[in-house]
Amino acid sequence: MNTAETPRQRLARLMDERRSDLHLTWNEVAERAGVTREGLRRTRTGTGHIRSLTKRGIERALSWEVGGVDEILAGVAPTERTPPRPSMEDAEVLARENSERAQRLARRIGRLDRRKQAAVEQMVDVLEGDPPTEREAQ
Repeated sequence: MNTAETPRQRLARLMDERRSDLHLTWNEVAERAGVTREGLRRTRTGTGHIRSLTKRGIERALSWEVGGVDEILAGVAPTERTPPRPSMEDAEVLARENSERAQRLARRIGRLDRRKQAAVEQMVDVLEGDPPTEREAQ
C-alpha cells in the first residue's frame, strides 16, 4: 500500500482497477451493487462509515468474496470470487448455441458479395485488435 494513500483512496483505486478488469462502467457496477452511482462515489471518496449492505453489494458487483471491502480498508488484498464451473450439460448447451450462432452468421456472410465479405473480415480483425495487413488496408 502506498504510504500516502488513505484506506478510502486505496479502496477507490482497487475498485476502479477491478471495474476496468471486468469491463464494467460505473453505472453497471452501481446497478449490480444495488446502489446509486452517487452512493458509489461517496463510498470511494468519503470518510464515514460504509453500510454493510453497500459493502456486500460492491463485493458482489466486483466479484470479490464477502469481506473484500473490509480487507481493502485494512490494507489486505481482496479475495476474488471464483466463478462456479459450468456443468457438462451447461457447457454442451453453450457449445451448441455458439455453433448454431456461427452457422447462422456464416450463412449470412456467405450471401454477401466479395467486397462486403472482405469488409466484414476487416471489421472482425479490428474488433480482435489485429491490424490489417498492408494489402488489406489498400
